[in-house]
Amino acid sequence: MANLDRILTLTDSNIQFWLRTVEEQDILNGMLGVSAEIRQRVINNLAPRAKVGVRDYVEAHSDLDQRIIDASLGRLESALNMIR
Repeated sequence: MANLDRILTLTDSNIQFWLRTVEEQDILNGMLGVSAEIRQRVINNLAPRAKVGVRDYVEAHSDLDQRIIDASLGRLESALNMIR
């Protein structure tokens, strides 16, 4: 499984840059496979409508296939590794 713990040490501006470089669907799927602390850090850097969308998606798709979640997490981690 991918490790997105580094998000906790990034500045808000770096998180926002990272969010602009990844696919929306990967963010949605990936938020199902991270800790509440990481999810909250990401959500705090989203626009108000996007925050609601992510929260709704996480609630509605809690039974999503783990392979899909892991694939999205892998892509998110790869993009995160590009952030210095």
